[in-house]
Amino acid sequence: MSFNFASLGSAADDLEFSADGGASFSYVPVPDAQGVDPLVTHLRVRPRGTLAASAGAPHPGFELRFQVRVR
Repeated sequence: MSFNFASLGSAADDLEFSADGGASFSYVPVPDAQGVDPLVTHLRVRPRGTLAASAGAPHPGFELRFQVRVR
């Protein structure tokens, strides 16, 4: 499984944003002076490939970390 991030405006990477409550994910965030876009309502992570099946411990997995600023 892989994940690619190029930029906030890239349509070729695996991170998408919504500004309409998650109805669509074509929004391109525009950071303000504090580095945030208050219009973003949802984000979607779309990794590529498949997660390997488990044949016992240790089980395959992944970790997703991100920061948000909430008003």
